[in-house]
Order: sequence, then structure tokens, then C-alpha cells
Amino acid sequence: MDFTIFFTPVIGALIGYSTNVLAIRMLFRPFRPVYILGLRLPFTPGLIPKEQPKLAKKVANAIGKHILTPEIFMQELMAYPIFKDLDEKSLKEIFNEIGLEEPLCYIKNFLTLISQKTSGEILPESLAESVKGLVRKYLPKTADFIKDFEHPRLDEKGAEFIRKLIQEHVGRFAGMFLDPDKIYKSMKEGLATYLSEEENLEIISAKIDEGIDNFLGKNFLESADTVDSVAENINSLAESLWARLRKQTLVKRILKGPVSRLIKHVNIEDMVERRVAAFEPEEAEALILSVVRRELHLVMILGGILGFIIGWLPVIL
Repeated sequence: MDFTIFFTPVIGALIGYSTNVLAIRMLFRPFRPVYILGLRLPFTPGLIPKEQPKLAKKVANAIGKHILTPEIFMQELMAYPIFKDLDEKSLKEIFNEIGLEEPLCYIKNFLTLISQKTSGEILPESLAESVKGLVRKYLPKTADFIKDFEHPRLDEKGAEFIRKLIQEHVGRFAGMFLDPDKIYKSMKEGLATYLSEEENLEIISAKIDEGIDNFLGKNFLESADTVDSVAENINSLAESLWARLRKQTLVKRILKGPVSRLIKHVNIEDMVERRVAAFEPEEAEALILSVVRRELHLVMILGGILGFIIGWLPVIL
């Protein structure tokens, strides 16, 4: 048997396999430039170490613009169990899912904590003084506001209210001789005149100050029954508001701004580029091979198979 017919295909297979091995090795190695007599040898360093800064920029650009965008981050965040199907869940169910007691418990605990304190102990003193200051600042302007204020719909409602009062307390017959529109207008003018007098403004301001001081001096809540009642009302209100709102959209609106600002502040592209560019060539090779080692090995074998097939062509022909 003439074994020389196998020689060429085997040589072709060896050449195909070894060239692919060499080409893959040259992607990474040598890690650094090689110089002989002061001249750098071609293809040193390897392609990936040589182009590492450019690769880092391209990888960072791809991640920042296509993988970790605020929109994609929000989509992934909303897929978590706590946010999923929010339109179907009550506040109580949401609290239970994250290992918390129902909202009513926290509301009761909070109200119980502050129930024995006066409103003045809970609210900052500066807030009360600010309210008093605002009253004294803007109350004198209410006279001009009432004089100049015109709103057809409200004026119509006001006149209608006067008409009902007349009919209820004076009677329909007597009401025929009274003009509700004129009465309403006169009341507005009278109120504006009353509020334009400094003495009257001082009386009103003093009454408001007294009311604020009385409020600050009283206990925030009077009894345990009041605590339970107020807590139930607050809880019902919260559940009602939650049921009416488009909950998932609400959460997205709440989270989208902070998430976008966080990603912008962190600057994903810059962070990834710096990290990839900082890899030592040995680290980069180990990282890439850990992902595609099997595929690169198949490429080497495929080179040998193609070399073997090509080596058979002269024999066949």
C-alpha cells in the first residue's frame, strides 16, 4: 500500500490546525511589544492587547447605550416580584410580600406614639409662627382680591345659594321682591369693605392667632378610641387612593427619575471603559477564554479538518 497518499492530507490537517492555533494565540500574545535591535517586531503585542483601549471604548459604548440604559434598567426592575402585577395588589399585600406588617399596624403605632403629645410638641414652633406671619401678610390683600374677583360660575352659585336662603327663611312670595344677584354682590362689597379696615384685620388676625395657639396646646389625639378611628380612616384613605391610581405607572414615575439620575451620575460607559482598559493582558486573556474556550477549540479542530480535506484534493485529482 502506498502510504504517501495519506501524507499530504495529514500534513494539510497539521498545517490547518497549527495555523488556527497560532492565529488564536496571536490574538492575545505576546502580551507586550517585542523589540530586536531597537525595532519592534510586527504583530507584537497581540491584537487584543494592542487594541485594548479601543475595545474598552466600544464595549463601554455598547453597554451604556444598549444594555444598561435607564429604560432597560426600569424594565428589569419592574419585573421583580415586588413590582410585578402591582395593579392587582393592595397595599397590605405589598407590605406582606416584603416581610412587613400591614400598613394599619404602622399607622396605629405612629398615632399611639404621638397621641399623648400636644400639637405644639409635634409641630415645629417655627411653623406656627410662619403661619401667623403669612396670615398677617396676606389678610390685608383679601379685600382687593374679593373686589376684583369675578368668576361667572362661582358668582352664579353664590346667587343661587342666596336665593335658596331667601325661599327657606323668608318665603317664595317675599322672595319675589328680593334680587339674589344684588344681595350677593352687596355681600361681596360689604365683606371687602369690612376687610379693608385695619381694626377689623387686627381682630381677625388675633382670633386666628388664638385658634392656632389653642390647637398647639391640645393633645394631638384625645383617646385610644380616637387613635383606632383615625388609623382606620387613614388606612382606608390610603387603600382607596392606591386603588384609584395606576399603581404600576405611579411606581415607574417615582423610580424613573432617581434611576435615570443614578445611571447618569455613575456614568456606566466611563466606568466600564476604565475597568476594561485597566485589565492586564493576562487577565483579559483569561476572562475571554473562560467564556469562549470551547468555541475556540472547535475552531482549531475545524482548521485541521479543512486542512485534511484540502490535502486530499491533489491526491483525488
